[in-house]
Amino acid sequence: TAEFSVPDDVVKKQGRFEYQPATAVSLVLKPQPWSLTQIQDLKVYVESAKSSLLNAIDVNTVMLFTRLGDSGSLQPTAIEETGDVDSDGVPDRALVFSQISLIQLLDFQLLNLTQSGKLSLIGDTTAGEPFIGAAGLTVTPSAIVNVH
Repeated sequence: TAEFSVPDDVVKKQGRFEYQPATAVSLVLKPQPWSLTQIQDLKVYVESAKSSLLNAIDVNTVMLFTRLGDSGSLQPTAIEETGDVDSDGVPDRALVFSQISLIQLLDFQLLNLTQSGKLSLIGDTTAGEPFIGAAGLTVTPSAIVNVH
């Protein structure tokens, strides 16, 4: 970690700030068509060779968002142990998101059915280790697809 350049008066008032780089994790997503008649939860699979990271994901810190400060973010409703979903030898965990909430988050893009959106994922472990999706997810008017 490295300290930010923070003026002494701010340090005295608010304490020290430390930069800790986030660990990049791979995201895996099976393309999932939109269906307003059969709404299913969206599962984003996170994989990392660091099993300690996967075993300690703090679901309360995970966010799926379009852009920070843009139109909000989603937190997962659950985390599931899934084994190795894509059969690449690296363990995965499924972060489960409400598709209804995702539709509400992206309604400005999905209603006009012409734009696609980009989603990014960030979070922390219970030990405070930050992680970030090495690539994001693309949402089109017809489906949720991987990876940009």
